[in-house]
Amino acid sequence: MSARGYQCHQCPSSYYLKRDLDCHRRIDREWCMQCGQWVCRLDVHTRSVHGGGCREVHNVDDLIQPKIPFLGDAGFQVAYMGRLGEISDFRHVSKYHQTLNIAAGDGFSYRNLTIWLCEIYRYNTTAFKINMGIGFLLFHPIQKIYKYHYVSENSLLFDKSIVVDSVVSLKSFIERVRGLDLATSAYLTKPSSQWVLAGITNFQCRVTVLPGILLGYGQLPEYLKNLKSIYSLTGLNGKEYKDFLCLFRCIAIHHGQPVRGLERYTRMIGERYEQLTGLDYRKGVALHNLPRIEVALKMIINVFSLDEDGTVRIVYKSPLVFSSVDRSMNLNLYEKHYSYIRDMSQYGNKFACLSCSRIFNRRNNLHLHMKICVDGGRNQVFVGGRLKKENFETIWEKLDRIGISVTSPPGKYDFCSVFDWEALQVPTKDQYRGMDTHFIHFPATVSLCSNIPTFRHPIHYQSNGDTQKLVDCMVWQLLEYQKEASRLMRRKYHWVFMELWERMQGLDEGDEMTHLKWLYTTLARYTDVLPVVGFNSGRYDIPLVRRFLPLALKRMDSLPTFIIKKGRSYMSLCTKRLQFLDLTNFLGAGTSLKSF
Repeated sequence: MSARGYQCHQCPSSYYLKRDLDCHRRIDREWCMQCGQWVCRLDVHTRSVHGGGCREVHNVDDLIQPKIPFLGDAGFQVAYMGRLGEISDFRHVSKYHQTLNIAAGDGFSYRNLTIWLCEIYRYNTTAFKINMGIGFLLFHPIQKIYKYHYVSENSLLFDKSIVVDSVVSLKSFIERVRGLDLATSAYLTKPSSQWVLAGITNFQCRVTVLPGILLGYGQLPEYLKNLKSIYSLTGLNGKEYKDFLCLFRCIAIHHGQPVRGLERYTRMIGERYEQLTGLDYRKGVALHNLPRIEVALKMIINVFSLDEDGTVRIVYKSPLVFSSVDRSMNLNLYEKHYSYIRDMSQYGNKFACLSCSRIFNRRNNLHLHMKICVDGGRNQVFVGGRLKKENFETIWEKLDRIGISVTSPPGKYDFCSVFDWEALQVPTKDQYRGMDTHFIHFPATVSLCSNIPTFRHPIHYQSNGDTQKLVDCMVWQLLEYQKEASRLMRRKYHWVFMELWERMQGLDEGDEMTHLKWLYTTLARYTDVLPVVGFNSGRYDIPLVRRFLPLALKRMDSLPTFIIKKGRSYMSLCTKRLQFLDLTNFLGAGTSLKSF
């Protein structure tokens, strides 16, 4: 039970009635190929956990959505003005929760969205968790009506809210948002296929404030007070400091001020920080606000902590780089108090990695280790670049390079199979994501055919109420097609297999032998995989049975080894013996089945 009534244990969706939760579990549960388990809201789960659907935005001035074609329609304007209170800019702030909204017209770009997110970060003085939703207008082509789709907890972009506690985490969140196709994300959350996305109207962020601990005052133990490599800065002339300005005193020392004459310069630096950031410097500075000081004062700050046995642990390592900075400022943090490290070489005798807890006896070794250590593993960086044809040759080009030329059109598979699902609309009175559900699609029949000589007659299977059995029949029939197609294709390229086999005879293990084995297995894989084509199958047929397809494939073939998705649609789904393709991906936009 949750505040709204009933909470799903797999996702943040919550409902007032138990029947709504049961409907959500029955309809929204889908099989995740990467996790190997059933999850709720597969598209949100893929974006949050696996990062699926991400793309790179090369130009931040790119528009989030193209020019709205419905903008001049009177009905669009009436629907827009009717929801103006929910679309226009507003900010609702409580002690721990914030709801921030910004209107998005047809000229709203990723730059505008980034600036808005940065303003949210500057407004909050402590760490916070954030999630985002999209509000948009829908159009019904048959009834000629418009409807506003508001932002709710069940339609947010990410499965879990993301913690933002520094500039680095803010940048990561912005990159995740910019990596999504926001127009497609809005389209996929529409209530049914009868509605068309008329235009994105607003973006809304849900922020949960995390209570932050302000640092700047405290006492030091004796082993730190007696350390000659640091300035403790706990007091002056026998009088203890009672304020929260120890960080700004460290900055004053770093700028060359004498230890006994810091107060005037300290307050000047604090006032400058308050002027640039809008934060009260007298209350202290939280650890996640250090990047703001670095940017405001153009300096690099590193924070360490020292154990009593001399082990140095990294608390904060600056990610920023300033070309004009000659020397970074190193600080010691004990509980809530900063101390200035004046001699790093004498500060400690052991240095520990923050990620894997490995200890080094030299600081330089720790810095070299941190470049390759990410949570105890190694960080592999992909350099990128364009795909060059000379670096990506097909199997036929590689065969031609060793003197085996295939006369038939290379890359042409002689056989294929087709399939099509039909479904019944079963009446229901359930509610789904706050909306009334009148019908659900129930798989009824599946039809299959192929151009293989012995399997040219179409085959139809009709459901008896067991959808899993119907899907099993489809997979079994496709594998029968695949066996015959594989036999014919292997007979066609039998001479190529024999040529490769003869060349491998008498060779010792080496680069040439490895290359010939790779060619043999790659050609065998090519002849054994049957293309299975459907019309609009990636958007309808495969999603219709995706709850039952993995089990059938696992029992008779294999789980998919290669998947290409675009939003909720499947562009390609490949197992060891079958490859499902959507024909609409290879046709012009708007091509119907009748015209094709």
